Amino acid sequence: MNEARERGQALLDELAPEFEQLPGVSRGSMFHSLGLKRDGRFFAFIDGDGGVGMRLPEARVTELDEAGIAERMTIGTRSMREWASCPMSGVEHWRQLLQESYEFSPTPS
Repeated sequence: MNEARERGQALLDELAPEFEQLPGVSRGSMFHSLGLKRDGRFFAFIDGDGGVGMRLPEARVTELDEAGIAERMTIGTRSMREWASCPMSGVEHWRQLLQESYEFSPTPS
């Protein structure tokens, strides 16, 4: 794991306990890092650059991308509609975005 990814993982690990207290949240491995799941579906993980990848409404991803706060994630050549990558920016900023991601994540019907 590279240094940036280690820093990102440390920050997510710092925030994870408060999210694990929310209904349905657990940790799991995604793209070689530990991420957060809600009812078995990932809503956040650390990407290869040490940023947090999170699932958000498409309009919010566009808003964050246009504001320069995060970028729409791409996997290979595929642009992900509902996934954004936010670079290392501090605990409070990530906490807010992770909360949005948790609230957006679908729960099984």
